[in-house]
Amino acid sequence: MFYNLSKLILIFLFIALLAVTSLANTSIRSVTNNTVFKDSFEAPTPVNQPPIANAGPAQPLMELTQGQLDGSGSSDPDGTISQYQWQQTQGQPAFIENANTALTNIITPAVGVDTVLTFELTVTDNQGLSSTAATTVTVQPDITDGDIDGDGIADENDLFPNDGDEAYDFDGDGIGDNADTDRDGDGIDNDSDWYPNDPGLNAAPVLTITSPLEAATHNSGRLRVTGTLSAAPNTGITVNGIVARLGGDPYGSEFAVMIPLEQGSQDITVTATLLSRKQISQTVTVTGGAQDLFLAYADSEHTFAPASVEFNLINLNQTGIQRIDVDFDGDGNIDQVIDNGFGQSISYDYSQAGIYLPVITVVDTDNISHRNDLVVGIESEAQRNLLLQQVWNGMNAALVSANLGLAKEHLFIGDTVGGYGQVFYLLLPFMDDIVASYSLLQPVTTELEYGEYLINRDIDGINRAFFVYLMANGNGVWRVRSM
Repeated sequence: MFYNLSKLILIFLFIALLAVTSLANTSIRSVTNNTVFKDSFEAPTPVNQPPIANAGPAQPLMELTQGQLDGSGSSDPDGTISQYQWQQTQGQPAFIENANTALTNIITPAVGVDTVLTFELTVTDNQGLSSTAATTVTVQPDITDGDIDGDGIADENDLFPNDGDEAYDFDGDGIGDNADTDRDGDGIDNDSDWYPNDPGLNAAPVLTITSPLEAATHNSGRLRVTGTLSAAPNTGITVNGIVARLGGDPYGSEFAVMIPLEQGSQDITVTATLLSRKQISQTVTVTGGAQDLFLAYADSEHTFAPASVEFNLINLNQTGIQRIDVDFDGDGNIDQVIDNGFGQSISYDYSQAGIYLPVITVVDTDNISHRNDLVVGIESEAQRNLLLQQVWNGMNAALVSANLGLAKEHLFIGDTVGGYGQVFYLLLPFMDDIVASYSLLQPVTTELEYGEYLINRDIDGINRAFFVYLMANGNGVWRVRSM
């Protein structure tokens, strides 16, 4: 029995030894095979990790002071940061000195109350990935500088020293001009008031088209449009975008203009534009018929009196001309009959200013009449100078009375309003003395579309000359262009 047990143990050891040897050979083959496999395998390229943006901590700064934005804490886990880009995303605009560096200086804006500005930093790594982070700067007002609300108006002249959006109150109702829904205090809200900044004007303008009539048909390539207007002085009239000639008594109460007329139905829209930039319009619909082949025109449809105006005729018809009847002023009376020399110009002298409505009627050899309606606007240079001086004086009167809204209405739209409007805003408390130092407006050049003038003003004991330019804009309203 012992022998059998010993024999069994030897057999077991022998089997175990064979198993170990087999396992070792298998492992060697496995390692050998794996080594061959690894020799032919390329390691994968690491995935680029995005950079980490750090815009620095939030910080307080005083108004109108220099501070620093610090993005130097930004990093890239597997490369380098190749680009920094700062931008402001919230709050009153601050000046950023260099937006493309990790550290950059800023200059804070003027504020009336604590104001939060937000800045965003975008960083880009050397492989093109980006990330962003933001920080804030709380700008605090300097209450020791004499302008608590930071609106540029000293507290002693600011009716609302704690409100950066308000400084003036023209009508004295306790509501700042910017928020006041009835700025001129005439009891009519701004939206309904044709003259929201002028307490002396509130009547609605009345615009009437006298010709053409509604649904009329005209066989001509040009159409004469006339009408009347009851409105404040310096109101412009356009017809389908073309500035009309003004006349009448008072000046501006009548208008007329020639406009192109196409064949078929079309709208004729007359628009009156007030100094306040509000508008009123009237429209009639007419039909353009066949084009007349006898075309008359004036070489000067708009000029100063006295003026000699030449009229010419173009004959596109095969039919000859029997005679030409000319009514130079449109009063219904024939002033001249031409029965020969049809290819020559016809001249007429207009000595007085006004709107003239000439009618040239061509009677052809078939005894058919062809009517040509025209417009000649003759201006008075004295009347023009008076109008432009009224514009200048009206602007200055508004400034003296601290009516900023009305003063800005006198400015030519565009950069002039933004530039001079801001100057008016800052200097309004001192405009009484400034305007009093002006000389009278002296005409230099008066043209149909602009006027050049000169004023003198004593500054620090030196008499200085300043040019003032007034222009009519595309709506026909005269305003101050530069000074």
